[in-house]
Amino acid sequence: MKAALIDEQNNFIDLVSADLQVLHPFDGASEVDMEKIWDVLCSMLNQLADRNPLYWNEVAGIGITGQGDGAWLVDSKGDPVCNAILWNDTRTKSTVIDQKDDLDQYCQDNSITPVFHGANYYILKWVEENNPEQYNRISKVLHCKDWLNFKLTGSFATDYSDTSTAMLNSLSMSYDFKVLEFLGLKGAEDLFAPIHYSDEITGKVSSSAAAQTRLKAGIPVVTGSIDIAGVAAGADANEPGDTVMVIGTTCCVTMVLQRSQLDYCDRRGSILCHQSRDRYLRLIAMSNGTACLDWVRQTFLPSMQLSEIEKSIRSIEIGSKGVLFQPYLYGERAPFRNAHACGSFLGITAHHTPFHLIRASYEGLVFALSQCYLVLPKSDAPIHLAGGGATNNTICQMVSDYLGKELIRSHTAELGLKGITKTIRKGLGISEFEQIQQVKDDRFFPNQNNHKLYEELSILYSSAFHAMEPWWEARNSYIELKNQ
Repeated sequence: MKAALIDEQNNFIDLVSADLQVLHPFDGASEVDMEKIWDVLCSMLNQLADRNPLYWNEVAGIGITGQGDGAWLVDSKGDPVCNAILWNDTRTKSTVIDQKDDLDQYCQDNSITPVFHGANYYILKWVEENNPEQYNRISKVLHCKDWLNFKLTGSFATDYSDTSTAMLNSLSMSYDFKVLEFLGLKGAEDLFAPIHYSDEITGKVSSSAAAQTRLKAGIPVVTGSIDIAGVAAGADANEPGDTVMVIGTTCCVTMVLQRSQLDYCDRRGSILCHQSRDRYLRLIAMSNGTACLDWVRQTFLPSMQLSEIEKSIRSIEIGSKGVLFQPYLYGERAPFRNAHACGSFLGITAHHTPFHLIRASYEGLVFALSQCYLVLPKSDAPIHLAGGGATNNTICQMVSDYLGKELIRSHTAELGLKGITKTIRKGLGISEFEQIQQVKDDRFFPNQNNHKLYEELSILYSSAFHAMEPWWEARNSYIELKNQ
């Protein structure tokens, strides 16, 4: 989590951050403690207040951009019913939708994101089946930023970008609750918050939140957006074909579309609403990302510095001497959907070292991420980079070489925070500030010889992927049998 104090010229006055704990109480589960998330935000705001006493009472508006999907469930008092169940949680793979094919077709025909395991209504169905006591206590199904906005204001609201991940008809811009009927959840319509545009003011800081955060009561709070839309706005990706690649704990690629380009026949990924009212985002979002690389490094070389590891793997030739890594540690949802997918190393022999395996893990993640880009509409525009992993030159150059594309990495701090700042300004009716001095960007250009080698390697990756699909299903059947 990050929080920033930004002035009227879009300069970052101060920035604080904190690590959040993700809980894995059982296989496939990925959760966070909702109250602790709020406590962390309060602590961060108090830090900003302590460090910036001259500015703190001048705060004009607040906006939040946060992780999407998943389900943040609260009761009639606004208290959490359970831990938040996150976007990469795969517990719903045990929940059977009898009319799954019909539901997928209905979503396609009605401009709705196809069902996937991290969707809030799919998680809601799992809770109904597996914990009816919790289900009966649910008063609202929120997204991450909605929960924090509620704690700040006491108001329930969500925005179109978050809602478009599940159950929003993106042409009519309204909920389509018939989706709930396919899951046997008819009657759950009132559990979903009213939808607003990202820049609408949907509440003001309450007196109780003011006491906890030292913000002034009454400060306007805009609805905010999903992090993907915030980053796109921050990267100035507003025109059709503009592309942003987020390399982070999860990896994804988004391309800006106009209304005439919307096509729901391709069920890979999703189409989300942009912060801008007349733009959309074609999103191909993985369930995996740089967390896979962290896991590999911690498993094989836990005491070695990252800089030393990367120095060694750069000396290993492309293809890692025949070792392949499949980075599906959390199942996968793009560019294919399979909650039963899992990670693996293939091709290991006695002459391989931990450095070969780590190099292979980088290449495996780059391959998976590049496949996400290749299913998007063709565009000549360069790719803008964002996310913590985008600060890693080794990964960025690998992606550029693999795709044969120019990549742009902005020096502007925190694109998501920059994007939500634009949204706050719009909500408050403040015109956007034009920066006179442009910040120079980093650019990565492909090495064409490496590009050819990666093209050859991709054939091996593709054949391994197709060979593993039936094995994943067999493995899942085996595990289910053992758990009976």
